[in-house]
Amino acid sequence: MEITSEQDLNEAIENLKRHITEMVNEKALIELFQTELESLRHSFRANRSFFNKEAIVFLSSLRHFKARLKHFTEIQEDIEDVTDRNHYDEVMEELESLRDDFEMWAVGKRIKREIRRMQQTRLPVLRKTEETRQRSRLSIAIATLQSRALKCPKGHPTRLIYQNVKKPFWGCTWFPKCQSRRELSLKEIAILKDT
Repeated sequence: MEITSEQDLNEAIENLKRHITEMVNEKALIELFQTELESLRHSFRANRSFFNKEAIVFLSSLRHFKARLKHFTEIQEDIEDVTDRNHYDEVMEELESLRDDFEMWAVGKRIKREIRRMQQTRLPVLRKTEETRQRSRLSIAIATLQSRALKCPKGHPTRLIYQNVKKPFWGCTWFPKCQSRRELSLKEIAILKDT
C-alpha cells in the first residue's frame, strides 16, 4: 500500500494491528512483518511527516516481535532434538518467555499449544528415558558389587539385597537356612549412591 497521507498510514497500521491480533500462523506473520515493514520503511523515507512518534514506536517494536517469532520457529525445529531434561527445561523456559511476549496475540495460542505438546509428549519420553538410564546405572553398580561380594561367615556366597528394603545389605544365598547378613561398607554405599 502506498502511503500518501497520514490517514493512509493510520489505516495501514490499523490493518497491521488487526492481522497481528488475528493471525495464528507464525510463519505467515513473519512474512507479513517482512513485507509490511519494508513497505512502511520505504514510505517513511519518502514521507517522514506522516509518521508520528506513536507510529514510529509501534513499528520499531515489531522488529523485536519479528525476531522473537523467528526464534519461536527455530525452537519448533529443535523440539524433536530435545533428548535430556536440561535441554527440555531450557526450551520450556524460552517457550514460556515467548508465550508471555505474545499473550495478547493470536499466535500466543500457537505457542501455548507448543508448550502443551512439549509437556504431553516430550516430557514423558524424557522421564522414561531417565528412569531407564537410572535402572541401567543401578544394575551396573549392583553387578559391580556382586562381582566383589564376600562369602558369609559360614562360607556360602552372598548377594546384595537391595529392593524392598530401607537399607541395602548383603544376605546369604542359602537364606532361610543361613540367616547371616552384613551391612554395606561406606565404599559400597557410595557406589550405589553414585548411580
